[in-house]
Amino acid sequence: GTDYDSKITVYSGDCGALVCVTDNDDTCGLQSEVQWQGDGLTTYYILVHGFASNTGNFSMALTCAPVPPPNDMIANSIDVDEIGFPYTDPAVAMPAATFEAGNPAGCNIDGARGVWYNFVPEGDGFATATIVSPAGSTFVNFFTAPDENATEADLTLVDFPGGNQCVPQTDAIVPTVAGQAYYVFVVNHDGITDIQIDGENLGVNDNAIEGFTYYPNPTDGVINMNSLEQIDQVLVYNILGQQVASQAVEATSGQLDISQLAVGAYIMKVTVNGNVGTYKIIKK
Repeated sequence: GTDYDSKITVYSGDCGALVCVTDNDDTCGLQSEVQWQGDGLTTYYILVHGFASNTGNFSMALTCAPVPPPNDMIANSIDVDEIGFPYTDPAVAMPAATFEAGNPAGCNIDGARGVWYNFVPEGDGFATATIVSPAGSTFVNFFTAPDENATEADLTLVDFPGGNQCVPQTDAIVPTVAGQAYYVFVVNHDGITDIQIDGENLGVNDNAIEGFTYYPNPTDGVINMNSLEQIDQVLVYNILGQQVASQAVEATSGQLDISQLAVGAYIMKVTVNGNVGTYKIIKK
């Protein structure tokens, strides 16, 4: 439908300060075609004009092909422990993710479009994964794997009721075992989001106090604490930042009773000889 020597130029930016993204004069005969990769956020302006002073009638077809995130396929999963914890994958273009090619044991992910992460914790502890900006169908789950070169068929859902079930959810939490490979699968069909992965003993923890240990975690109610120096006090906060428990210890060992708290994840803030350490604990 274009009957003259056309040109197309694509711009971004603001009025009076437009920036050329790409342009083309002749692709098919005297007709023009351009391609560029958008970021899902920027407004683009398309100028249809002509070579030299050429003018005429034109028709324009605009097609969009989403660019999947780099960790769209499990083979390209992001190795989080090589980067460090806490880890945030910013502004992941989840609507562009493609459909999965297989199913793990214990959880059918047919029809899900998601992204993958993997890690091997340095010590026994726990891990959390969170979709910061949920939109549409959401899903986040932890799976065990024989190693960090797994396929979907190699994975097994971590069985942790209340924290990691094969149901739509925006965050998950699981106990972890040192040396075991884990994969995280995240779905957020209708929106761009940050994805956060964190936990305890997954890697180097800058908020830990040297010589302070505690167990068990997860716990049914009582946490045992030991330290090389005097433990002054312990404060516990829920995920909203509200203080829900406190205890003065004033000794190198003690116990913290959280049996009255609801099942879930909490932050334990410990003061040892004036130094403050923060730890995530799980009440099961």
